[in-house]
Amino acid sequence: MPVKEPPQFNSLVKFKPLATILGAALGIFNFEIAVVHYVAPKIGIPVEVQFATGHGAYGVAFLSGIEAVPAIHREKSGLFLDLLVGGMFISAGNLGFCTTAHIGYQLVTKTGFVLNPAIGIKYDTIENIPGLHFKIDIGFAIRKR
Repeated sequence: MPVKEPPQFNSLVKFKPLATILGAALGIFNFEIAVVHYVAPKIGIPVEVQFATGHGAYGVAFLSGIEAVPAIHREKSGLFLDLLVGGMFISAGNLGFCTTAHIGYQLVTKTGFVLNPAIGIKYDTIENIPGLHFKIDIGFAIRKR
């Protein structure tokens, strides 16, 4: 009987509902999405877009960087690390630079469901205050063809 090979995923799509929920609690709309293309079995290149609006202003941010899952127990599941850098624009005419770094756990099920809770730090040149950053991403994995 041949051994069934595990699914092979080459990309992940992650939504950030915690950002949306916290934004709603503050009276703003905040939507964040990331697409991660894995260039090696444990290394991915994320591209993240953030959009927020409320209190008469809006802002967008575009970030990219590196994502790694160095200690895995199943494909793309295990210890998670990322580092993102990018630019941001706020409608008041503010341009800035932002960066985040996280450590956490990433779960990618055999069916392709993704769950990624993590804790880290963030910094941007508009607020100019480093801070603690929590994230819980949910999404799906895209299979290789």
